[in-house]
Amino acid sequence: MVVGLGNLSLPDTRHSVGMLVVDSLAKYLGTSWHFSRQSLGYVAVTKVGHLEIILLKPSVAMNLNGRSISKAVTMYKVNPSDVILVHDDLDRLVGKYSLKHGGSAGGHNGVRSAIASLHSDSLRRVRVGIGRPSKRDNVTEYVLSNFDPSEMLVMERTIEQCCNILMKELKLLRS
Repeated sequence: MVVGLGNLSLPDTRHSVGMLVVDSLAKYLGTSWHFSRQSLGYVAVTKVGHLEIILLKPSVAMNLNGRSISKAVTMYKVNPSDVILVHDDLDRLVGKYSLKHGGSAGGHNGVRSAIASLHSDSLRRVRVGIGRPSKRDNVTEYVLSNFDPSEMLVMERTIEQCCNILMKELKLLRS
């Protein structure tokens, strides 16, 4: 299961880059989204060969998304260690990304919510860099802002690269 973290009501913001990635992955896979009351979010399910791929965009607030993830994990009978979170990372420059296997939330409230709700820190994560604001006290305003046009050009490439990494990770989970 791949979960794109973000705020559905603010789809093009830095904080919702995880949702931008899973939207791109859904498009690549040729699948579409449907709202799932049971999962408290939008779900897209498809198969690639024998591999079932479940994508989730929680419809609850970022800091509460663990509720949605937990419900989807139960509904689709997914092991928490088979969940991959895709989320924004202030500590990486725009366009940089990394894969992390397990560990703490690193100060990200959305990740913290997922870890707490699943009672597991074994989640895989794709951390997508959004950079930092020049002033520390502007973090909230910054993460809720849109990428500027030059950053968006960089992010389009990054999102494609993240989709490639996610496909490799999904295949590894099932092997």
